[in-house]
Amino acid sequence: MLRGLVKLISYMDGLSGPADLQTIANLLRGANVTREDMVIACKFNDVSYARNELAKSDWYQLLVICWKSGQGSPIHDHVGSACGVRVIDGIATETIYEETRSGFVQPMKSHQYPKDSVCVTSDRDIHVITNEQPNEDLVTLHLYTPFLRMNYYELDAGFDYS
Repeated sequence: MLRGLVKLISYMDGLSGPADLQTIANLLRGANVTREDMVIACKFNDVSYARNELAKSDWYQLLVICWKSGQGSPIHDHVGSACGVRVIDGIATETIYEETRSGFVQPMKSHQYPKDSVCVTSDRDIHVITNEQPNEDLVTLHLYTPFLRMNYYELDAGFDYS
């Protein structure tokens, strides 16, 4: 199982520029790793989700992110970086946001990704990843290219969320 992860890291280490979205998706689909394969990197935090770095270079960053029930990322984009996520264990919920004229954001749609799902996003996609499953952990493998940078956003106070 670790062979897929080694292949992914070897490919990314050989890059002299960022990978495209299709390459990211293919690499993550081919990385058939389990939570047990990455047990050393699967560290959780009681307060917030835990970002655990596996590998990086000037052109990528590979993280295992561990989420307890109810934990989520802040509303963010990946300015200048593409992102791919493979769900290793659990169910991830992604909520997509749209910027309003006031410069804040509002939620537009949500999608759940079960175990072994892969999702890729471009640099300006604004979203949140959460673990909404009661009493279940979520483990995700994230590939950013180039190295991750983010902008953070706030909800539009004037938007009716009911």
